[in-house]
Amino acid sequence: MKKQIWKKIRMRNIERIRKRRPANTNNHLIQKMDGLEKKIEMLTSEIQALRKEFSHFGNNITSVESDPSLPSTAQALTFAGHEQNFSSAELAPGVIIGVAELRNCRRSNYQRFTRDLMSVIFTEEDMAKCSVLGKRGVAGRGAAQRPPLPYDKVQAIIYHVQEQFFINPSLIRQAMASKLSDVRKSLQKRHSVT
Repeated sequence: MKKQIWKKIRMRNIERIRKRRPANTNNHLIQKMDGLEKKIEMLTSEIQALRKEFSHFGNNITSVESDPSLPSTAQALTFAGHEQNFSSAELAPGVIIGVAELRNCRRSNYQRFTRDLMSVIFTEEDMAKCSVLGKRGVAGRGAAQRPPLPYDKVQAIIYHVQEQFFINPSLIRQAMASKLSDVRKSLQKRHSVT
């Protein structure tokens, strides 16, 4: 019933358009509208046919779920003998952190996100004794060279921060160096107080 009413309304609108304009003006638009109407009718009839075809399934889906020959949900989540752990996320091969920890990393700016990721991935001891690239800084000419942080973890942090903020990797490395410096200072204060 509704379909017939809408069809009549469309036909009236098409007739009004035809009456207002000369026959040669916008004929191609009217032809396109007619073609689109035919396509819409064809698609709606196909949808109705599919609904009728699949209506006989009803609630038989529960019988498929209880079929013992099909894998369970846990088995389906197993890929190539390795279970997927949805409580952890792999930032890079071998760099795995908890999803909750990743969610808790502040993303207000790239420095905070970088610093929070570093706190999740590295221990304070690692951050205190290492530098980002293992190079000696300009200010530390007389100081001993620190070992670099693990390259794959540094690259994972750079990749994820770049993915979020689209900035130069050198700025991310500067933020990482700043975090390392702050960790060293806080550890020195703690050791001097005790």
